[in-house]
Amino acid sequence: MGRTGKILTEQQSLLGEYTKQIAAFPTELEEAVKKAREEAIKDVNQDAKVKADLFEKEWQAAKQSYELQVQSLEQVITRQIEQIENLTAQMQAAQQQAQELALRAFQNGTRG
Repeated sequence: MGRTGKILTEQQSLLGEYTKQIAAFPTELEEAVKKAREEAIKDVNQDAKVKADLFEKEWQAAKQSYELQVQSLEQVITRQIEQIENLTAQMQAAQQQAQELALRAFQNGTRG
């Protein structure tokens, strides 16, 4: 076996190595695709979680804002009811005084 035989043996060895690599390639490719898919799903889930958390915080802030507005409006309504009751009491007192004055005027007018 001369030099040619040695080269042929080396080439057969390389050919065997390449054949093994080619045979293993679909499995390696499938594993790489699977890993890439898992990473993509993980990234999407993480992104969705961040967006959901942000939405939750925004919703809570909006809810608190609306609750404060409702409280403020309830206070305004309470004050207005008190003012109406106060004005109603003043009007009733004024009507009472007017009736008393009218009665006195009538009584004074009939005496004279």
